[in-house]
Amino acid sequence: MNELVNSTMEKLAERDENLKDIVLAMKKEIEELKGELTIYKASLCNGMLSLRLKQQTMDVPKSEKFKGARSARDPWAKHELRRQGITELTIAMAEAESFVELGPTKDKFESFKPNGKGNGERNHEEDEEGHSNNGKSTDSISGNRK
Repeated sequence: MNELVNSTMEKLAERDENLKDIVLAMKKEIEELKGELTIYKASLCNGMLSLRLKQQTMDVPKSEKFKGARSARDPWAKHELRRQGITELTIAMAEAESFVELGPTKDKFESFKPNGKGNGERNHEEDEEGHSNNGKSTDSISGNRK
């Protein structure tokens, strides 16, 4: 029985040594991997720093200020097209023409032109007898008296 216990103890001691060797090898590999990771981190940081320096030296033109006029209809029309889900330009143009009349506006406001009469102005037409009053009274009392 002692021999059985001794052989089991030897086997366990051997396994213990093997496990210690495996743990040492793994620790050594972990240290090597940590060193590689440090090198990769440093090179990555250096690369990012050089990239930042390159970005700082790039010449980017600045946009100019908007100098034109913009009507309130433009943002409204854009919002309306987005609301309707229109994304293609041809469809957008067709839809825009459906709610905004495009093109020249010549004679658009013809009915709003002044007719020459207004603010106390009188029509200087002659009456039935051919007399023009030119804004003066025509009653018989105010005629020429001597």
